[in-house]
Amino acid sequence: MRALAAVLGITGLVARAGALDLGLGERYRQLCAGHLQPKDWDEEDDGAWESPGPAEWSADPSCPQQLTEDSFRGTCALALEPRGWDTDEDGPYEPPFDLALPTCIFIFVPHIIDSGAEGRMEVLGTVLEAVGKDRDKPFVYLWAEAGAQPDLEQELNIGGLYPKLSLYSPRLSVSSTLQLAFTPKNIQAFLLKAALSRLPVKPAKVDVGKIASPPPWDFGGADEPSCAAEPSYDDIALDGDI
Repeated sequence: MRALAAVLGITGLVARAGALDLGLGERYRQLCAGHLQPKDWDEEDDGAWESPGPAEWSADPSCPQQLTEDSFRGTCALALEPRGWDTDEDGPYEPPFDLALPTCIFIFVPHIIDSGAEGRMEVLGTVLEAVGKDRDKPFVYLWAEAGAQPDLEQELNIGGLYPKLSLYSPRLSVSSTLQLAFTPKNIQAFLLKAALSRLPVKPAKVDVGKIASPPPWDFGGADEPSCAAEPSYDDIALDGDI
């Protein structure tokens, strides 16, 4: 977790101990995972935790969605024909003439083995902190685990260090990646430059057919490794054994 704090650009803090880090993770938990049991919940004092239902709680609209083919189609690729569109029966697809294509912000988070659930919430909470009240800008936010979208990472030249944040404009077919530390201040500045069309960009074309659809994150950490499937060598005698 100390390495994660360094990647996030936070000095003098350990991810699990720093108040700022925990605040970012808690912000994500409250806005995007309010159905989870609070970290400070004490069953002896507070009783058994009961997860709120859909009528009592729903994720905030600003919460980044996990990147899948469907989420990409529903946010970034609005100009494409809807899934199930049959040209023979429905005719050629023509998007609405007044369709405004949003700008896509991709967040590439570390693998869950490297960050754990709390570390991932801190990364996504960093984006929420940066977005703040600027939710009226035409940006949509999609996140992907490191290595889960290899074709997209290659197209955007993400590299092997995470977390990373990259902008993609489906209207202009260009992209730009945040090169500074992954902090709310730097992300805010990046998004402001994007809104003012002052970012350096390069050509990019995201193929929706190459967007993977991994299983949804259950807000948990990595599964514990199991040795159940490992072969046993107990019956093999070595030289010198008695």
